[in-house]
Amino acid sequence: MTDYEIHLAGGEIDTHAHALHMQERGLDVQTLLGDCFASGLQACIDIGTSETDVTERVALLGNVRQVYFAHGLYPSNADRTDLDSALSSIERSLSLPKTVALGEIGIDCYRNYATPGLQRELLVQQVRMANRHGLPIIVHNRDAEDELLAAFAECRPEREGVMHCYSGPDSYVERFLDLGFSFSFGGNVTFRNAQNIRNAMIKVPLDRLLLETDAPYLAPHPRRGRTNHPGLIGLTYDLVAETRSIPRGDLVAAIRENVQRLFGI
Repeated sequence: MTDYEIHLAGGEIDTHAHALHMQERGLDVQTLLGDCFASGLQACIDIGTSETDVTERVALLGNVRQVYFAHGLYPSNADRTDLDSALSSIERSLSLPKTVALGEIGIDCYRNYATPGLQRELLVQQVRMANRHGLPIIVHNRDAEDELLAAFAECRPEREGVMHCYSGPDSYVERFLDLGFSFSFGGNVTFRNAQNIRNAMIKVPLDRLLLETDAPYLAPHPRRGRTNHPGLIGLTYDLVAETRSIPRGDLVAAIRENVQRLFGI
């Protein structure tokens, strides 16, 4: 598949994408990312969901200079019988080159995964792991704000982390900010029916704001419903700059500084 569109003005960073999932949707990820970087994308963080994807992701993109990695166990892993082995494997992966975070981890009360209690236990174990390694965490949250707050009360992240693709109530923004989190918003912040997400985004201080694609999911308006990829993140930058009434260049510069502070890249 090569008939993709690229909407980049230059300077954008995609802080959350899933390369293997894009590949499963038929995208030639290496060629696509090469075109994106040539068109001005500055960096992309490829996010893991299981210890089983690490080797393939690193083989695919480890030699691409602008690609960095996060490794972690997604909440769907919480009821595995081999969880101790999986956690040990993830911990070993944190020493791999260009690993900048532990994620995607969190709690999902929307899908029929393991119980919230098991998900919370898995999350807390990975927060402790991230603290041992001095890494930020990238947090998945689906209808689980209170459960996450309870988990972080049990074990607070020692590094600034990221509430990934935030779509929760804006009333929780201040509470997660107080815990030291930044917030990342995906293509769904551009959806016409997503005023609630824009309300949350506006509450986030500029120095705690990140943008992402969550590719291949949540392609931004007006490409909603298509396979998402990092070359479309410019559409999200456009909407966020307009909504916050700031020059697009200022938004690009602020997010670049935030990424450097959070991930060291």
